Amino acid sequence: YVKELNATSPLQIQLNCNVDSPIPPDISINTFRIIQEITQNVLKHSQAKQMVIIVKEVKNNLKIICEDNGVGFEYDTLFDQHVGLGLQNINSRTRIMKGEVSVNSKKGKGTQYLFTIPLIS
Repeated sequence: YVKELNATSPLQIQLNCNVDSPIPPDISINTFRIIQEITQNVLKHSQAKQMVIIVKEVKNNLKIICEDNGVGFEYDTLFDQHVGLGLQNINSRTRIMKGEVSVNSKKGKGTQYLFTIPLIS
């Protein structure tokens, strides 16, 4: 997915993945869909030129960082007003996996998503 985006879009994505444990299929699918939603939001709205995606395993948790150098946005405002259906989907998928997400974004400063998803139920 990242190779295809790097070849066909102006956004250049750096992917770093360091996971040794097997990832359950439901976590794998939901995680992919979350990253897909984030990258599509970056392409549509952020005007970012670069994005970094880090996926690593820390103490039986999947830690995911998605960060871009785009224009940023007011996350709380959009989420509270139910404007961003994609943002709602990201939060729903994270809750389904019993995970946590935090979003740090400021106008003109880019956006960072931080996920912690347990690998053991």
